[in-house]
Amino acid sequence: MKHGANASPLTYAKNFDYLGTTLYTGGLLLFMMGLNWGGSVYAWSSSYVIGTIVTGVIALAAFVLYECYMDLAEPLVPMHIFSNYSWNASVVLTGLGASVYYAFAIVWPSMVAVLYSDAGPMASAWLSSLVGLCITLGQIVGGFAGKKIGYLKWQCVVGITLGAICFGSMATCGVGTMKRAATLLSFGVFFVGWTEGAAITIVTLAAKDQNALGTASGVAGSIRFLISSIAATVYSVILSNRLTKTIAATVPPALAAAGLPLSSVPSFIAAFALGPTAFATIPGVTPEIMAAGSRAYKQANADAYRTVFLSNIAFSGVAIICSLLLPNVDHLLTNQVATTLHRGRDERRIAGEKD
Repeated sequence: MKHGANASPLTYAKNFDYLGTTLYTGGLLLFMMGLNWGGSVYAWSSSYVIGTIVTGVIALAAFVLYECYMDLAEPLVPMHIFSNYSWNASVVLTGLGASVYYAFAIVWPSMVAVLYSDAGPMASAWLSSLVGLCITLGQIVGGFAGKKIGYLKWQCVVGITLGAICFGSMATCGVGTMKRAATLLSFGVFFVGWTEGAAITIVTLAAKDQNALGTASGVAGSIRFLISSIAATVYSVILSNRLTKTIAATVPPALAAAGLPLSSVPSFIAAFALGPTAFATIPGVTPEIMAAGSRAYKQANADAYRTVFLSNIAFSGVAIICSLLLPNVDHLLTNQVATTLHRGRDERRIAGEKD
C-alpha cells in the first residue's frame, strides 16, 4: 500500500542491498571479534587481533562509501538521514544509554560475586538484578512523566548528567562499601533509563521525513546496538586486562608474606575461579594464608573495577554533549499520526481501532 499497487515480493528481492548488507554485517563481525580477542585470547599486538580489527574497519568504510555513491533502489542505510544533527545526537544518546545496561549487566554481577557475596546467595542475586530492575523502572517513570513534565530535551540533559555523576562516583567503592555501591548504581541506572526512554522518543520526532519513520527508527536501533556492543566489549576488555595486572601485583606478595610457598601461588590464584573446594588441595594453605589471599584478591578486583568506572566518564561526557544537541520537541507531542497501519489491505480500517 505504501509503495504502490505494482510492488511485488520479487521486486523487493531483486532490489535488496545484498552487497551493502554483507559489508556491514561482515565488517561489524570482524571488528567486534578483534576487540573481544585483544588482551584475552591473543595479545593486542597479535596479527589475529590487528588483522580482524583493520579488516572490519575497512569493510565498514567501504560500506559507507558504497551506500553514498552507488545508485541503489533500496539502500540498506539511506545516508541522507545522517545530515540531521539532531537525529544523530538522539541516536548516539540512546546507544550510550543502552550501553550502560548491556555493559553493567556484565560488570556489576561479577563485582557483586567477588566483593559483596558475604551476605549470602539471595542477597547477591538481588544485588545483581539491580541493573535490569532500575533501568526498567526509569524507563517506565520517564514514559509516564515525560510529557507531563515537559522540556523533554532538558530532562535528558539532567538525567544523563545525574547518571554520569553516580557512575563516576562508583570509582570510590571497593571492599566493604556494598550499600554505597548499590545505591549509586541504582540511581545511576534509573536516571539513564529515564533518559534513554525520552531520547528514543526524540529519535522519531527528530526525523525530517515523518513518513519514513520505519527507516529512521530501524537505522537508529541498529546504531544503538552497535554502540552498546562496542561499549560492552570495551568495558569487558578493560576489566580483563586490569584484573591480569592488579591480581599479579597484589595477590602473590600478600601470599608470600603470609607464608605460602612460592610454588603454590599460581595454584592458589587459579583456585578462585574453580571454587572453595579447590583450595583444600593446595600445599601449604592455612586459614591465615587463606584469609590474607582472599583480602588481597578482593582488593585487586576492587582496583580493576575502579578503572572500569573511571573509563565510563568518557562515554558519559559524550552522552552529555549529545543531550545538549537535542532539539526541543515539546510542540511535536501531539495526537497527529503521520503514517498509520491498516488491517491487511483495507485502507478504511486502522490497526488497533475498534470496529
